[in-house]
Formats: sequence, C-alpha cells, structure tokens
Amino acid sequence: MHNCVINASSTDAWIALGYCYTKKRDLDQAKGCFETALAQVDPQNFFAVYLR
Repeated sequence: MHNCVINASSTDAWIALGYCYTKKRDLDQAKGCFETALAQVDPQNFFAVYLR
C-alpha cells in the first residue's frame, strides 16, 4: 500500500480514507477515520456532509 498525505482538516478526506479501510476490512482504522470526520463536522452543517 502506498503512503499518501491528506489534509487533516478535510472531512471528505477522512471519509474517503475510512471507506478505503472498510474495503480492506480494517474496521478499527475505518472507525477511527469516520470518528475523526464526524468530530470536524459543524452540527449546523451536518446534513450537507451526510447527503454527499
């Protein structure tokens, strides 16, 4: 697997990385990525992120 750098403040990047870990069946890493993404979401803008 190749290493890559992501923008740590990008919710979309964390979601994409979590999806990649899910496809690899590394569910612990995926969960961490999704939790990081959720922690960055503005509650007022939650549905805009959810509907992407």
